[in-house]
Amino acid sequence: LFKRYASLAIASMFRTLAQRLTPRFDSLAARLIAAAVVWSAFGLVVGGFFLSNTFRSSVRDNFDTALQVDLDGMIAAAEPDPDGQVSLQERFLNRRFARVYSGLYWQIVPDQASTQIQYSHSLFDTAIKIEDPHTTGGMIWGTAAGPDKQRLRVLERHISFPISSTKAPTDSRGYLFIVAGDLSVVDAEISEFNGTLIWAFAILGLGLIGAIF
Repeated sequence: LFKRYASLAIASMFRTLAQRLTPRFDSLAARLIAAAVVWSAFGLVVGGFFLSNTFRSSVRDNFDTALQVDLDGMIAAAEPDPDGQVSLQERFLNRRFARVYSGLYWQIVPDQASTQIQYSHSLFDTAIKIEDPHTTGGMIWGTAAGPDKQRLRVLERHISFPISSTKAPTDSRGYLFIVAGDLSVVDAEISEFNGTLIWAFAILGLGLIGAIF
């Protein structure tokens, strides 16, 4: 309803401006006014672009930080046995890991192919296969296709646990801990902000133009 009224107000403003400008465009004052309008519009576009990019970066950084927190919690909840096998104390994990297709997932991949891969309940019958991986700060970031056609942001970290059942003190077994989150949450938040920003700047721009005339 707000957008409808805003659209009507914008259309009415343009009609009024057209009526006022028609007889005045041949004068120097009209040209200066037109230049002021153009520069005002340019400034609003540049400012809107800057704000949109800043908000986008902030939302994505917050999303990545949340994934790191979940990964740290997952590693802290891992309990190795004397043979180096790992089990998770799921009561310490984010509850979204327990809900099917919740948008938050974990996976544990052992270095040894003979050891079974572990999955969160939320993944159900899907496995995470990272795409376009890159390493930052000792962790691997990337994307993946998720369940229910979700697009996932993926974070991986390799952890080794000692094997106390052997005599060699250096014996260990490695695992790749993986967490992934649905990026549609990020996209929806950015889209909502951009929509609000466009309408706000459009109304502000028309107000500036109205003030000039």
